Amino acid sequence: MSQTLAELGEDALIQFIAETFDSNSSIQVGIGDDCAVIQSPSNLHVVTTDAMIEKVHFSRETMSAAQIGRKLVAVNVSDIAAMGARPAYGMLSMCLPEDLSVRWIKELISGVASEAGQYGFSIAGGDLCASPGPVFLNLTLSGTLVASKPILRSTARPGDGLFVTGTLGTSAYGLRLLSSGQHVNDASQSVAKHRVPGAQLENADVLARWEGCHAMMDISDGLAIDANRLAKASSVRLTVNIDALPLHEELEGLPDEEAQELAIYGGEDYELLFSAAGPPPIKATRIGSVEAGAGSVNWVRDGRPYELLNNASYRHFKTNSATQESK
Repeated sequence: MSQTLAELGEDALIQFIAETFDSNSSIQVGIGDDCAVIQSPSNLHVVTTDAMIEKVHFSRETMSAAQIGRKLVAVNVSDIAAMGARPAYGMLSMCLPEDLSVRWIKELISGVASEAGQYGFSIAGGDLCASPGPVFLNLTLSGTLVASKPILRSTARPGDGLFVTGTLGTSAYGLRLLSSGQHVNDASQSVAKHRVPGAQLENADVLARWEGCHAMMDISDGLAIDANRLAKASSVRLTVNIDALPLHEELEGLPDEEAQELAIYGGEDYELLFSAAGPPPIKATRIGSVEAGAGSVNWVRDGRPYELLNNASYRHFKTNSATQESK
């Protein structure tokens, strides 16, 4: 019987795609980082693309059309920021059911425009088509570097500290509240972060201009998955202190281990995970260290080794991923 996508897994599929296509001299950084880096005759450009599918990444029952449009922009800008770049222009493609309300789609487009304006770019073009099923949205975003070279996830160095911006598990807790079926306080910052995560563009700008930042990526699929990706890309061993993970005050009412599990496995925080030679020039939390090794992560809790749960993080094509329903 042929292997299924669920058996293969997202990372293995990405590896197969990367191995299938030949590179060329204009592709400085290809498949595997937050963005591709393309050499033009005058300078380097970064390019990313992210899709959002109804009932996978968002629900029209818990998010307004404007919030969905804003989120589509923010998750793409987060990739651009993680490479040490600023967005320049976007290409928006939408596959929409024929019975979708015109009012809803206009609100969605207004949300995209509002968020794009906040980050200083506009939409240059795209594509439209009818969908026989759910709403499908895709944004391709191009950006320009703020320094002479991009910051990659493959350049962490032994001796670096490991840092994160903001708090972890916040979006996952917001999703839990929205999925509970109970009344949700719209003033909840966790819910707000799940609906419209803020890209760490200004913090990334500072880090890109600071020589002490060696490697960086955004946390989209959860710390458990993304820390492992950084370790493998850089061929180093990371040690992560679970007790040091920064938690939002809204998680303080949860048992410690439950809150920490949200911080480890919960996705869609879109904070920056980076390695640095010393204390960074931005507000960030040191959560661990980088050591010589071969692409692995050691997790420590209460001073003792901690073994992660299997299938607790969100993965595309895995039906038993527990923590995050929509990524």
